Amino acid sequence: MDTGTLGVWYYFDLLTSRQAADAAKRIEDLGYGTLWMPESMGRNPFAHAAWLLANTTRLNVATGIASIYNREPGVALSGQNTLAEQSDDRFLLGLGVLTNLLSKGFVSANMARHWPACGSICKPWMRHLTWPPRRRLNPAE
Repeated sequence: MDTGTLGVWYYFDLLTSRQAADAAKRIEDLGYGTLWMPESMGRNPFAHAAWLLANTTRLNVATGIASIYNREPGVALSGQNTLAEQSDDRFLLGLGVLTNLLSKGFVSANMARHWPACGSICKPWMRHLTWPPRRRLNPAE
């Protein structure tokens, strides 16, 4: 995937879905290669990415980031594979732990105690993305 020289990070939660699609089209028309969107409080990043990809033709759409605490590794991988296949490989899955939400007070300290630090969960979580091996969707075969 060529993400382009320049991309845009955009927070869509304050827009309607139609407004978000229009914004994505405008970003595409301006020549940007990739539109990065966070997983925040309002939308499922996979469903929203599917909508933006369906409403654009060249623009890559990437999560920046989707939280590993909100989904199992196999679910994240199947979402990545499905959206990549549906969009001719224009979807990029960026994963992370949403530590900024903790620092900004969006998540309570009590809730944060139940979320291990990235060092103790990220590596084991990522291993599940590749084991057991999963076959990528390829309907052309």
